[in-house]
Amino acid sequence: ATDPHYYHIYAHDPKVPLVLYYRGKLAQPKIPLIGIIGSRSCSSYGRRVTREAVCEAVAQGKVIASGLSFGIDALAHETTLALGGTTYAFLPCGLHAAQPAAHAQLMERIIESGAVVTPYSYGKKALPFRFIGRNDLLAAWCDTLLVVEARIQSGSIRTARTAMAKGKRVFAVPNSLLEPNSHGTNHLLAEGAHVYLNDSLLATPVARDILGSHEGHGTAAQGQGQRILTILTEKPLGTGALVSLVGQDIPLVMESLAAMEVADQVEYRSDGRWHRVGGP
Repeated sequence: ATDPHYYHIYAHDPKVPLVLYYRGKLAQPKIPLIGIIGSRSCSSYGRRVTREAVCEAVAQGKVIASGLSFGIDALAHETTLALGGTTYAFLPCGLHAAQPAAHAQLMERIIESGAVVTPYSYGKKALPFRFIGRNDLLAAWCDTLLVVEARIQSGSIRTARTAMAKGKRVFAVPNSLLEPNSHGTNHLLAEGAHVYLNDSLLATPVARDILGSHEGHGTAAQGQGQRILTILTEKPLGTGALVSLVGQDIPLVMESLAAMEVADQVEYRSDGRWHRVGGP
């Protein structure tokens, strides 16, 4: 609790753990930290909002924190890494393993430029009550929390309510009343969370294209999309590796991927890689 990276958190919230464990590099305490969390079974809408929110936060120099889970969490980490930003992963177990195990490689990549943090000592397994402890720590550490998509009975909603009780700024993404993954976020808005609005979602060529307000991206963007499909035909790739092979700026590639995902040409799977739909 005396570490300069953690002292200010412990001093304002004595309910947080006295001792923490981490691997990697912690950013300066003065740098704002935003938690971005949500459903494991997220929709294309949720994935698109997550990518845009991460791009905006990284551009503002913020640290992105999440829980290393499938879905929104993993995408928040992956997008941050692809943009060259700093991300923290909060674990419900000791530092001996990733949770889930499928994200072991992602965890090691996070450690290279950011950190993984846990209140549990080495060897402690990810038991149900430890997910609650992980979520409480994330809520205490972040300055702002964004919930993209979540069911009412979910860890993301409990994390958001904990953050609100601690006086943190909590944002929720509004969505259809008919979408189960949005019941939780819509309820958060009714409970006092801030509405997450991002005009850039409508200002980008990708968004206008999806909404049908113009005819396609143009020759250059179409060519880039075809190159992405050709690359992914050979094998699935993570975001960083794909950006390197395409040879374009990260935001341009991310925009193309977002449009192609909505068009069911590519999909981002739980293995942390982009796959061509119908391919390997």
